[in-house]
Amino acid sequence: MMAMALQSPPSGLNTFIINVPIVPISVIAGGVVIFAVGCVVTSCRCRARNDDMTPIVLSDKMEDHLVHNAVDVNRIISSTGTTTGDPLYRLGVIDDSSDTYRRLTVKKMQNETRSVDAELENRRQTEETTLGMIVHPNIIILLGYIRRNDMILILYEDMENGSLDKWIHHNTQAGERRLRPPLGWRKRLAIVIDVAGAILYMHHGCRRPIIHGDIKPANILLDGNFKAKISGFSYARINLAGRNTLLGNVRLHALAFGYFAPEYADTEVSEKVDVYSFGVVLLEIVTGKVVNDQHGHLTTWAKPYLNTWARHGYDDKLFTDDVLDNDIASDAARYLKEMKAVFKLGVECTMMDPQRRPSMQTVLRRLRQCARWWRRFPCFV
Repeated sequence: MMAMALQSPPSGLNTFIINVPIVPISVIAGGVVIFAVGCVVTSCRCRARNDDMTPIVLSDKMEDHLVHNAVDVNRIISSTGTTTGDPLYRLGVIDDSSDTYRRLTVKKMQNETRSVDAELENRRQTEETTLGMIVHPNIIILLGYIRRNDMILILYEDMENGSLDKWIHHNTQAGERRLRPPLGWRKRLAIVIDVAGAILYMHHGCRRPIIHGDIKPANILLDGNFKAKISGFSYARINLAGRNTLLGNVRLHALAFGYFAPEYADTEVSEKVDVYSFGVVLLEIVTGKVVNDQHGHLTTWAKPYLNTWARHGYDDKLFTDDVLDNDIASDAARYLKEMKAVFKLGVECTMMDPQRRPSMQTVLRRLRQCARWWRRFPCFV
C-alpha cells in the first residue's frame, strides 16, 4: 500500500499536507463498489474530502487560541475514572488558508511534570507516523499538531459526539448522563461494527499489520451521526515480521489498565491483544459497566455467566436483570438475541489464551450477522 506523503509545512506552522493513495477498484456491481486492500476484500464507504478533513493552517494567534481554550469547560469526554486517557476538547478556529471557521477535536498530551519530554514526543511521532500511513473511513484523520513547552495538542477532524465512554458508562460527572438520551442498542451495534472493520483493516488490510495497543471506549470517537472512528495511536506498533508473529519490546501504559491482554506480562504480543481489548469494549456496550469496579475486572465478572449458560442454557430474565445495561433494557424485547450474541463474543475475545480468541475476520462476520440490516448484503470477510 502506498504511504501518505507528509510534505513540509510552511515555515513556523505545525501542519502537514496529505496525499491520499489511490486504491484500485476490483469490483463494481449493483451500485456497490468493493475495494481491494492487501489480501482482504471489504466493503468500504468512500471518504468525502470536505473542509473538515483537509489540513489546517493556523496563525500564531489561532494556535494560542487553541492552547488557551483546551480547558475543562470545553472538554468533550468525561474527566472521571482512570481509563479515559488524554483529554479531548471540541474547539473552533479560523483557518488562515481559507479564512473559514472550522471545528476541531483537539487532544491534549501532557505529563505530570508539565514538560514535553522524550516519551511525550515519541507518542506524538508514533501517532503522526501511523496515521500518515493508513486511510480508512473508521480511523480518525489527523490534521496537524501544536507543540508547546508544557504540552502537545493533536488536531483531529471534528467528532461532535465525543468518545464512546461518555455515552455508555455510568461514572460520568454528576448529572451529565441525564442531559442526553440513552445510546440505543442499534447505535451501539453499528459503532462496534465500525470499530471492528477498522481493526480488521489494521491487522489484515495493511502490508504490515498494525497493532493499535490502546483499543478502549475513550479512543473510539463519534461524529455527529454516531459514525465511529478509532483514535489514540500513540502506542501503535507496526509488526514488520508479519501477521501471527510475536512483537517484542512492547510499551505498557497505566491509562489502558484493564484493557491489556494477559500476554503483555510476557512482553511479546501479536495482533490478538487488540482482539482482547475489543472484547472488553463489547462487554462494556452490553453491560454499561466500567472495566474495573467493585466487582473486579469486567471479564472476570462476565465469564461465569457464560459458563452457567453453557451448562444450563440462557436465562433471559437473569441476563436482562443482572447483565444488561439499564439504558438498553427497553430494547431487549426486540434485540435480546443480538445482545446475548455480542456478550458471548466479548467473552470469547477475552480468553486468556490468545490462540483461543477469534480473528477479527470472525469477529466482524459475527457482528454483521447480529445486525439485521447486513443480512441483505453478502459478507465479504
